[in-house]
Amino acid sequence: MNLIQRCVASIALLLLLVVSAHAQKRPSEKNLGAPIYPKATFIESFTDGPVARYLFGSNDITISVTRFYEAKIGKKSERIKSPDGTETYRFVLKGKQEAAVPELEVRVNHFPGGFHIPDQRGETRRYRTVIIISKKKREP
Repeated sequence: MNLIQRCVASIALLLLLVVSAHAQKRPSEKNLGAPIYPKATFIESFTDGPVARYLFGSNDITISVTRFYEAKIGKKSERIKSPDGTETYRFVLKGKQEAAVPELEVRVNHFPGGFHIPDQRGETRRYRTVIIISKKKREP
């Protein structure tokens, strides 16, 4: 599976998992090891094999969110465009850029028309931008 297919599959998995979301406490930047966009709403966290993923939504335009991360992280993003129109801006904070699962990464996603994500009450909320912070779980 190539990188674009993994991105599309990850986004689809995230959206499906959010349907069964339950109230969770918003993680801290210290816990994540990565900055959190100030206007982001925490949606859900879950594990996917050896990786913990944290999903946030924002109604700010994607370029504003991406520029925030470029300034905070100090490097440009890798831009990935999927066949379905999803654009992903990927920042690898720890680990190898070419790794399928780096130690710590931030993805800023844009989809034409936005992302429609159900909340804990089953009401659908629309977000222009979705932010995914992923980190490898520590071995016991």
